[in-house]
Amino acid sequence: PNSEANMAYVRVTGYPVFNRMHALLNVTDMETVPPLSVRTDLPEVPAFEDRYVYGTVSLDGEIVSAACFASMNPGFGKAQRASTIRSLDSRIPPLLLIRANNGDFISLWIVGEEGTPIGTEISEWAGRPVTIKGEASMWMDKLILRTRKEWINERNEP
Repeated sequence: PNSEANMAYVRVTGYPVFNRMHALLNVTDMETVPPLSVRTDLPEVPAFEDRYVYGTVSLDGEIVSAACFASMNPGFGKAQRASTIRSLDSRIPPLLLIRANNGDFISLWIVGEEGTPIGTEISEWAGRPVTIKGEASMWMDKLILRTRKEWINERNEP
């Protein structure tokens, strides 16, 4: 659990990476700053507990890294898989990418059962067709899938 005493204030420098409905910040520099230099006029972010819960779902898709997905527009095959594994090992958040036959797609941010980050523990399924069970919800403007490793199964066909 985070507490005010354990928090550090940082200033980051970077550039945005966009892909359709996702925006990421590729951080090029980060420095610790004193609390007095932190802006206080920013809007409050709603608590994760205040998300809208759709319910328990079972979804077919592919686990991809948010960074890889944004920069590879979206990629396929071995290159996508290798990039996703590296990203998950670096704790870059994963997405469940669900592709339609017409080329459209939808993606959900994958988090652990408690809403905590998940990554390296699911890298064995990176870039492969999977079925994931979990709780689907909407937090801010993002679709979220809360799951655990035991609820992920590889599929034989894409």
